[in-house]
Amino acid sequence: MTFIIFNTTLPQLDVNDFLVGPIVSFLMALPVVVMIGKDEAKAVPIILANAVVFGLVISVVKYFCAPLFV
Repeated sequence: MTFIIFNTTLPQLDVNDFLVGPIVSFLMALPVVVMIGKDEAKAVPIILANAVVFGLVISVVKYFCAPLFV
């Protein structure tokens, strides 16, 4: 997921750099939520919240550390 977030800009949605990570990670978590949603309904909000939080953390790291890798 980190590689995809680092190399995605989402110009179609016209969002800033900090929102790319949560959007991409949320969309990548949706198939998992669909698969386990029937059996473990209580886990769905936790999985989605973790995806958004970790996506935001990856976006922050990308924003502040990307110049170091260029």
